[in-house]
Order: sequence, then structure tokens, then C-alpha cells
Amino acid sequence: MSKLKRQVERVFGEGHQVVYPILFGFETDFDAAIFHGENGEVLDLSELNGETEDELKVRLRRMYPDMPLQMLNDLMPLVLGNIAHIAEVKASNRQLSETVHREWLIGVGRGFDWLHESNTGLLVGPFSPNLSEPVETAASIIRANMENGSIPKESFILLTSAIYRDSAGSEPRLAREKALFLRDFAVATIKAKYPDLAEVMHPLPVVVDMDTREMHVVED
Repeated sequence: MSKLKRQVERVFGEGHQVVYPILFGFETDFDAAIFHGENGEVLDLSELNGETEDELKVRLRRMYPDMPLQMLNDLMPLVLGNIAHIAEVKASNRQLSETVHREWLIGVGRGFDWLHESNTGLLVGPFSPNLSEPVETAASIIRANMENGSIPKESFILLTSAIYRDSAGSEPRLAREKALFLRDFAVATIKAKYPDLAEVMHPLPVVVDMDTREMHVVED
């Protein structure tokens, strides 16, 4: 992701007056935003302890010293809204089974808006300039889940998906080629990094009609 950030800076300027790219993560136990600062400091909103809005602004200013004031002000509603949401999640006493990481599926591509069950799948969009990195990260999480007993060691699913809208034109055929390409790329990536994991992997390339949300398995 740092490579993508640098690409954005090359396009829009390193002065950050128009666009200010930041490294941003998401912690799923409490649905918490995690900000990675320019100085290496990390702000996990789930670990706050009653900081005021002004104190948070000071901390974010330290993490992003060249961020224009208006951008910082625009960022604060997201920060405060996420803090309020985290408080709601903690107060709800969400069942442990909902917060334990037990993902058993890696999804690569687009068309996964049907997957609403939490901690089920690790989704990788096709937009990263180095797609192998997020695929390797997802595979490492699946492997860890198997090792700690969260999921069975016998198998997991690699679901690669591409979308189309015009069923009468060439889009379905193009989507098929994309799904197969993503399958081959992800399979090769996982085999190279985790050959033992690849032995229990079940690749499943699909295409999704975005008008009907129908999913079709494709084959070579």
C-alpha cells in the first residue's frame, strides 16, 4: 500500500495540497479504523481512552504535519463517527464467535457485495499495483486460522470473481477471462509462498451479473 500512496503523490503532488493519501487499516474485532502516520506513529481508534476532539486533532497533526487544516477538519467526522461506532460495538457485548477470526475463504476480484457474514472471507480487490502482496497476506491469515484451530485444516476456498453488466455483449466473455486470470495468478502466488497451503486449496472462478447478482462458475 505504501507503493500506491507514492503513486498518488507522484500524480497529485507531494505537497499534499490537492490530495493527501494516508495509510489506513481496519480492525475487525471492534470495526476500528487504524491510521498510520508519516512519522511511523499508529493510531488505533479502538485503543483510545477518552481523548477529546482537540487532543485527537493534535495527535493527527503530529502524524500528518503537512496536512492542510481544512483536510484535517474534514477527517474529524470520520474519526469521531468511528469512535462512536466502536463504543456501540463494545457496549453490545458482541458474541466472541463474531469477533474471533475464522476466515475460511479468500476472495480475489469484484462482485463480493453479497458476502455479509463477518469473519468469513478475506477479500482482495484487483486494484493493487502489486496484487501478490495482499494475496500473500490473506493466505497467511488462512494458514494461521488453520494452525490455531479456528478452521479445519482440510481445505479452504479461493474464490476469484469478475463482474459484467451487459449480458448480450462481450462483457460476460471478458469477465470469464478475468476470473480465470485472477485464479491462475492467485494460485501461483499462494503456491510460491505457502506450498503446503496450496495443497488444500480449492480454486473457484466465477462471474457475477451485476444486474441480477447471479453468480456463474466458469471453467477453462
